[in-house]
Amino acid sequence: RLRILCLRGDAAAARSLWDTQLAGRLLGSPAVADLERREAEALLAWVEGDDAACAAQAGRLASDNRLAAAPRALYHLLAGGALVRAGDRAAGVAHLTEAASLAPLTFIAARAAALTPTIP
Repeated sequence: RLRILCLRGDAAAARSLWDTQLAGRLLGSPAVADLERREAEALLAWVEGDDAACAAQAGRLASDNRLAAAPRALYHLLAGGALVRAGDRAAGVAHLTEAASLAPLTFIAARAAALTPTIP
């Protein structure tokens, strides 16, 4: 649910869900709980407009080769979008290109194309 709220742009509902229901209830091994926490931080930073925090956290997750292609594509999408929004076009486009290549037949590729700047 957190991912959906963030991707819809509902910052207030996403933050409320994390703070009141999810943050204190991460289950599973410490490694899994840490991954879920880091993903939530990246998503919340994205939807709240904290581009520097989003790019840093999502960039670290995107480079974690222990993860499958689809989650890494999502993290590249978040990092790329945040970097483009922050004005770092070259780094942002690199992340967006990687997102599209990891998940070419998904909404991620379409969203990456939409976020890629067209002005040189």
